[in-house]
Amino acid sequence: MISSHIPNVPAPVNEPIKQYAPNSAEALALQTEWDRMAAIKYDIPCVINGKEVFTDKTENVVMPHNHQHVLGVSYLAGDAELNAAADAAIATQEKWRSMPWQARAAIFLKAADLLAGPFRNTINAATMLGQS
Repeated sequence: MISSHIPNVPAPVNEPIKQYAPNSAEALALQTEWDRMAAIKYDIPCVINGKEVFTDKTENVVMPHNHQHVLGVSYLAGDAELNAAADAAIATQEKWRSMPWQARAAIFLKAADLLAGPFRNTINAATMLGQS
């Protein structure tokens, strides 16, 4: 269980809008991350109950604007994987529901902090690669 509960939900604050002007620090950092991620070929398994599951059925993940550039291989779920995932979700449902709302909120607030901070360029570059 999470030990760092928040007593109150903080007031929402909008993220600052970055301009990504040519040759700006944020544009160069994002370009560097985009280049790094574009050079890697990712294995994208199903994740069921916290475990990676690799199936026999796969599909290439390509850049939308450059179909010759394969970003990775996605392992597709079949009936067995879908049923296992549904069973795992149902088994975890009561544990999640019984957690205090502060603990559940803390999880989402931590994720938001990570996405706004150290993983900002990673999530932006991944989005750009997958939706270009």
